Amino acid sequence: MNPETMLREVFADRAATVDPPTDVYAGVRRRHRRRQLALAGGAMVLVAALIGGPALLLGTRTASAPPAPPAATACPAPVAYPPAPSAPVSTDQLPPQSGVRGSLGTDRSVVDAVLAAGWARLNRPDDPQPVDPRSVRVRFVERAGPGVVGLVTGHDRTGRWQVTQMVTGLVRSLVPTAYTGTSVTEGSAQQLRRTGQLFYGDDPLGITTETVCGRAFGLVLARPDSTATLAAAPRIGADGRPQFSAGRPLPLAQGIAVFAIEPSARLRVTVSRAGAAPVQRQLDPDPLPDAEARRLVPDDEIDRAVRAGGGRPDRRLAGIAARYAVQDLVGATGDEPTGLRVLWGDRLPSGLRSVVFALTLPSGAAYLQVGNNVTPETYNEYVLDFDALVPASGLDRPVLGIQGRHDGLVVVVAPRAARAEVVLSTGTVLPVPLTGGGGAVVAPAGKATLIRAYRADGSLLGTADPAAPLPQLPRVG
Repeated sequence: MNPETMLREVFADRAATVDPPTDVYAGVRRRHRRRQLALAGGAMVLVAALIGGPALLLGTRTASAPPAPPAATACPAPVAYPPAPSAPVSTDQLPPQSGVRGSLGTDRSVVDAVLAAGWARLNRPDDPQPVDPRSVRVRFVERAGPGVVGLVTGHDRTGRWQVTQMVTGLVRSLVPTAYTGTSVTEGSAQQLRRTGQLFYGDDPLGITTETVCGRAFGLVLARPDSTATLAAAPRIGADGRPQFSAGRPLPLAQGIAVFAIEPSARLRVTVSRAGAAPVQRQLDPDPLPDAEARRLVPDDEIDRAVRAGGGRPDRRLAGIAARYAVQDLVGATGDEPTGLRVLWGDRLPSGLRSVVFALTLPSGAAYLQVGNNVTPETYNEYVLDFDALVPASGLDRPVLGIQGRHDGLVVVVAPRAARAEVVLSTGTVLPVPLTGGGGAVVAPAGKATLIRAYRADGSLLGTADPAAPLPQLPRVG
């Protein structure tokens, strides 16, 4: 069969035939919680993490500028990769492909085209872990509107380094997309499975998005005996807890689903099978544009919140952290912030700057974060030291105590307090120097058990438990 005939027959069903009902698209914008941030001339730039990258919820946050978005309807042209210094292995030396899943898995011409496109990216013998050609497999090939999406995997000669390569486009112009590699350990495989990012092996479980010819598609790869549901992203209730909707069944064929999604949708996929815990993952077709983050947390709102905040909050750090928090919130829920509150900010005993702030939510609850910069003079990197959801009016307690996740930092916010102290599990009492209604002290990790704040007359203003569990944002993956 020649390519033109094959294309007419294979892609007669257009993208409209695979669109999910529009009533599940309850969101406006969403992002992957692992978005990264950088400053370019004072502007904040948001980029998407590589598909299938490990889920890092804490740590230093940095990034570079994002690539230009693809044209709305155009399929990309084939990419010619430069030859490796050593002689590459030709496609005809790869193992014959059989048992390829997906509606196009039995079409030899399509499978071969996906194999060739994927191998164009994987075939780099100069890599520290070159892919063993004998390990290369096409895992599935499926329709995606007018185009196709396929997955090619392989590993190095030791089997300890596994790689995955998505391929998208039209059969005559397939393009490798994001390349990811993973060191294979039992722990890493279990973590990737729990987060719906295990795209390799004989028992994969992957939930992600791909752009095919300028259109976003959700993708589910699971065991053939799995079931799936598609639902709107959860909302946060007044008690600070996520509220999940039931969703609707998402049909799987051979454990695979490829379905068109709106760029503005915020959707969550749940995959279940007998004998295993359900796996949920948020779909994220697009990163939240910088302009959208600025709309949700405008400059004048940041200025107002900093002026009203206790202590000496740094405006620049507060702006970076607040807009990053918007990425976390919008990427994990169906909510948008209704306002910004800076509770306190100042320099820590280490000399680093810290800011305690919250995004208020439509239900009255709030998303609370503590962010610190990495070095005293660094602003394009900062550490998320704490985040949690707090119920309505939870920010207005007389004493708010927070046990940070790094370096034993304990932050106290008590606007009406004259002095405060942290009580350790050993009975030791650490005074907290207060400036403008808040302060911070370093305590041994996990040892802070009680915070007490006092009025000017010495009477007890209130107490707080820094280790009290608080609701968290729903996991993106």
